[in-house]
Amino acid sequence: MVTAALLGAYAVQSELGDYDVREFGAGLDYLRQFEFCPQQSEQLLAKVHEIHKTLRFASSDSAWSTIFTQPSILAEVVYE
Repeated sequence: MVTAALLGAYAVQSELGDYDVREFGAGLDYLRQFEFCPQQSEQLLAKVHEIHKTLRFASSDSAWSTIFTQPSILAEVVYE
């Protein structure tokens, strides 16, 4: 689940930019527009939210390039 959450957080960062509580609120509702995996759980959304809050100042291109240049992330995706 950690890998799915990490990929989800980078996807959200790419689409929405930096987390801002004034824009997105304190809850998980802003993440419900995304489908990270079939039958995603509240636990996954909470983890994506937690990670997204830490991805400050990452541009869309930077977020995607991080996903595709981190061998450990790609290895986990293939494994899962």
